[in-house]
Amino acid sequence: MSQPVQQPVLLRVTDLVVEYPGRAGGPPLRAVDGISFAIPRGRTLGLVGESGCGKSTTGRAILRLTPTARGAVTLDGRDVLALHGGGLFELRRRAQIVFQDPFSSLNPRLTVLSTLAEPLLLHRRAARREVRDRVAVLLEQVGLTPDMMHRYPSQFSGGQRQRIGIARALAVEPELLICDEPVSALDVTVQAQIVNLLRDLQEQLELTLLFIAHDLSVVRHISDEVAVMYLGRIVEHGPGDRVYETPRHPYTQALLSAVPKPDPEAPRDRILLTGDVPSPSDVPSGCRFHPRCPQVFGPCAEVDPPVVDGVACHLMGESQST
Repeated sequence: MSQPVQQPVLLRVTDLVVEYPGRAGGPPLRAVDGISFAIPRGRTLGLVGESGCGKSTTGRAILRLTPTARGAVTLDGRDVLALHGGGLFELRRRAQIVFQDPFSSLNPRLTVLSTLAEPLLLHRRAARREVRDRVAVLLEQVGLTPDMMHRYPSQFSGGQRQRIGIARALAVEPELLICDEPVSALDVTVQAQIVNLLRDLQEQLELTLLFIAHDLSVVRHISDEVAVMYLGRIVEHGPGDRVYETPRHPYTQALLSAVPKPDPEAPRDRILLTGDVPSPSDVPSGCRFHPRCPQVFGPCAEVDPPVVDGVACHLMGESQST
């Protein structure tokens, strides 16, 4: 039986660090602390974790919307962090973002036509005489009708606004689409519609996706691989099916235990974490998760765990030694 062809990597992130100035001249706050991952062409990586873990900062850093302290980001082998001028302008075309809040990401003073015409003209994806036809096609691609192009954002529901945000991102024909919690502000039924839309668009347009979310259940049906972040670092990374069916990091296990089950009679093994997520300005010693971990033992409080088979946990070393 022939092996499936491995797609070439489109996006590669290596030891990425993002820092913000500390308070009153104190040490910098490290929002992203040395994370690495790669996404092959046409595939989806789900990046998940609690609010404040650094996942949205990661997405913005990849697009050069947030400065980086060190590390490397390459898009199709090209150094993103070294781009300037025309190279940076080309990056804006090849990689686009869908923002979290569809209520603030659209200019309330612009009609849909003006909103979608702007990137088309700026990146020369359509001549001025072709703009209306191109906008009509974009609206149909995202499940809206061409007659909506003369309306303003206030005349749409949240789900419709997010579809407009997706259409704006698609206008420049990108290769990489970073979805920064694109459904967290929407109702559950609308969330499913938007996720299904993104899956269909990915297949039609051969898009590569970085799908950022705090809800593991949202990324399950769209992600080929899943990376779980905690306090600026990736603690578990692997194929989506493996992460969901046999999670190995205690943090991943706790997140999955909180996912609601549709069957009220199904047994629940909820793992309740104590305490709050520590501040990035006061990172615990050893394993960052150890103050909240229900399986904490000996070295956890003192030694930073190595990454073993995609999991940063001392339990992995214990299981291999026994």
